[in-house]
Amino acid sequence: MKIEIEIFTLAEQEPRQDERVMVWREKWKGWCPQVFNKEYECWDTEDGDDYECDLDPQDIWFSLPSNPRLMQSGNPL
Repeated sequence: MKIEIEIFTLAEQEPRQDERVMVWREKWKGWCPQVFNKEYECWDTEDGDDYECDLDPQDIWFSLPSNPRLMQSGNPL
């Protein structure tokens, strides 16, 4: 199975409000699931409930597949 993913910086394109995405930040040195919160200009925790950190234009992100089976397909998202 091949999955094509579009990867963006926040400066290039922002996720939709409350969209759950994978985010790479330099200080994390890895990918982390986050929820985009435009209203408060921050990333919320994975469940979208609490503030995690401020947005940075250099944050790199991609949308998660909508089908949970794709997440379990062995693709290391």
